[in-house]
Amino acid sequence: MILVSKTQPKAWSTNRTILIPKQGKDRSRVENYRPLTIGSLICRTYWGIVDRKLREVVSFSPRQKGFVNETGCFNNVHIPNETIKAAKAKNGLVAIQLDIVKAFDTVPHKAIEAALERLGLPNGVRESIMNWYASLTTSIKYAGSKTEVSLLRGVKQGDPLSPFIFNAILDPLLEQLEEMKGYVIDESHRLSALAFADDMILVADAKDKAQNLLHKTESYLNSLGMRIAAEKRASFEIRPTKDSWYIADPDLRLSNGDKIPNSAADSSLCYLGGHISPWSGLHYKDLVAQLETTLERCQSAQLKPHQKLSLTTTHLIPHFLHRTVLATPPISTIRAMDQTIRNHVKVILHLPMSTPNGLLYCSKKDGGLGIPKLEALVTSSTVKQGITMLNSLDPAIHALVKESKLEQRLQSTAKAIRLQWPILNFRIVDAYKKRMKTEEVKAWGQLETKGRGVPHSRMIGMATHGFITLTY
Repeated sequence: MILVSKTQPKAWSTNRTILIPKQGKDRSRVENYRPLTIGSLICRTYWGIVDRKLREVVSFSPRQKGFVNETGCFNNVHIPNETIKAAKAKNGLVAIQLDIVKAFDTVPHKAIEAALERLGLPNGVRESIMNWYASLTTSIKYAGSKTEVSLLRGVKQGDPLSPFIFNAILDPLLEQLEEMKGYVIDESHRLSALAFADDMILVADAKDKAQNLLHKTESYLNSLGMRIAAEKRASFEIRPTKDSWYIADPDLRLSNGDKIPNSAADSSLCYLGGHISPWSGLHYKDLVAQLETTLERCQSAQLKPHQKLSLTTTHLIPHFLHRTVLATPPISTIRAMDQTIRNHVKVILHLPMSTPNGLLYCSKKDGGLGIPKLEALVTSSTVKQGITMLNSLDPAIHALVKESKLEQRLQSTAKAIRLQWPILNFRIVDAYKKRMKTEEVKAWGQLETKGRGVPHSRMIGMATHGFITLTY
């Protein structure tokens, strides 16, 4: 009835905005806060339904990996990595990293209807969305004061339909960039841009092409009253020689003359949690050191042992799991990270260093502590997401990973965890993870002294695993 009548409850237009400070930024400056606008729960449920129905019939540019149903973060980190590998053996590469200033907050409402019409949405749906945006207000509370404002620009961060609208706004730009000649993969495929929401990377195989891509992007954003963030710009060029290659400054500039900062060979672009070096691509050499530093801070925190354990398993390990999956380091690095975590757990729980691994890794129902093991999680996730990338329906990605020999590297990872290549379905990988857990319990139970009672611990652990954890 709401969709057909194009009439919505007035309460749906009333919102409240919370200002979330950005980590490590000066809190006296307004731009260092991220506004999160929350409206009626029923309103969000309604637009969530509309969003799900629209996505069944609407598709965006394949270059947009944000807010879509695929492993977009993994893909968009590995695509520039594979491009760097391929470019060193071919015609070189110019890459530009860009970020849009306050992207969600500066989208002009007048551009929303045109973007929705371009996607082919029916008149009734477009009018319903625009009527909703025509009367939006919010109350902002900060430092004890409250301010009522009308939302004349931007899409609400916190609303289910906002990602769809934002993708619709950027879609014409990505389509235009894709039509331009950026980085040539082979005779039939090329790549010009990558986007994950407002985080963008432009790629080309020559400086003049990269400059054209930059001008097109800047011109499109300026037409919407949006602009590129000065502090989140970076660029580099890989120039091939007869027998090798070197890193150079492409000297790219915005229309106002501002230079895009150059990334040196020993620096890296921080993109979606991955660190991409112009020299070596995705790098992982600092992962172990950063993990050690983080766990040392956890050890010195004024927390009880079980609180430190909870912090480690629910926040710290998942954080490094994401970074490690993106970086896809060799198995030796992953095992070194597991060793660091084991030592950390033994320290915070006052366990002897001779404590068997089974106590740490086995699930609580088997009498263990249930610590995640990176060796099993990282390798299985890397293989799964890599295979998904190999089987991508995007012809440009398919051609790129073929050029960069991604399949051979995945085959080496599978061999390291004793899986036969090719892997035809993910059930094989899931069976590997299950087998790792079973082998951990078996190895623990076979210890002559410290494994006694393990075969019977599952029943005990199911009943009293909380008591056992605290006792240890």
